[in-house]
Amino acid sequence: MHSFQQALDNNQSEQAQLEARALVAKRPIPAQHQRWLAQAMMANGDQNGAALTIQRAARHGWRDLDVQQSMLVLAMQGEDHEQAALRLAALWALAGDQELLRKYSPAVLEQSAARQRFAEVLSEARWRRTFLSNGPTVLSADLFFATLSDSQKAGAKFDCERLTNSLARKAATIQQRTEWAHRFGC
Repeated sequence: MHSFQQALDNNQSEQAQLEARALVAKRPIPAQHQRWLAQAMMANGDQNGAALTIQRAARHGWRDLDVQQSMLVLAMQGEDHEQAALRLAALWALAGDQELLRKYSPAVLEQSAARQRFAEVLSEARWRRTFLSNGPTVLSADLFFATLSDSQKAGAKFDCERLTNSLARKAATIQQRTEWAHRFGC
């Protein structure tokens, strides 16, 4: 276990912050070190410093699930729908934890502006197949279909076989599945 984590686990937030600062000073680029410093700052009561530090971490850590989750929470709290959509897209791109996707996707995508921005990213994303496969288990039918529809408006083309399989999991009747498949050009 890292000395930072030991200090944090032992409620020694000042020591944890010192340990994290030393890691950042030694290697400032890894997002994990920045995230640890933000975590220690938060434990030490420095919420503003923690918020700025996690934002710095996010510039380096698009592949760090915890950093993206932290930034998503900050964006949601600040009602920054564009950033929330981008951070949610990062969670999807990381083929992230299904529980995180279930927790955050509905809250973000219920906001029309966020859903439209997410759909724009989705329309060009390599992880679009992941969304088609996992979206039905993460989102309500209405929200899943609204996101697909917004994505199609943004220029997305869907793999018809994968879309048909997704629709089979969400659409209740054969008629609904046929209508939705036709709507998406399949």
